[in-house]
Amino acid sequence: MSAGPVRLRRVRTAEWARLRELRLRALRTDPLAFGSTLRAELELSEPHWRDRARSGATAPETATWVAEQGGDLVGLATLARTPNGPQLFGMWVDPVARGRGVGGKLLDSLLEWARKTWGPGPIRLEVNPDQGSAVRLYRSRGFQFVSGERGLAHAPGALVRPMVLATNVGSSAREPVTEG
Repeated sequence: MSAGPVRLRRVRTAEWARLRELRLRALRTDPLAFGSTLRAELELSEPHWRDRARSGATAPETATWVAEQGGDLVGLATLARTPNGPQLFGMWVDPVARGRGVGGKLLDSLLEWARKTWGPGPIRLEVNPDQGSAVRLYRSRGFQFVSGERGLAHAPGALVRPMVLATNVGSSAREPVTEG
């Protein structure tokens, strides 16, 4: 993995294969962080991945952001409008890039995009409460746990808990977060 500055940006439509590889790497590395499985996503077709990249790059109701360092994709996160409002999905930072603030910058970029695109309002996510670094990151940006804990269908005993950022108004006063 190359060193250098981290660039945060929306995925590009033509990067469908890179997006697929990054997502599969995330599922291999942290299988209990996602509502999907490596096996299920290995079976997804090329047209599916092309559509996912296109949607993440251009759709007004969905945005997939990536973190790029030295030409390598080292993080991703998707924010989508759902029937229950905006929801953060699939946030992940490669272990080689953790502890350097990449997750916080990625999250801040998505929250800023959401505020500019949809205006202030609540944003939801689900997190495995055993992932302490993720929980600390979300809390540092104002997310709070709410009721509705549920099990992960593909991992008996593993749970996810919902968190909500009550209003995404932007804040210059961020609590420091240490990613691990």
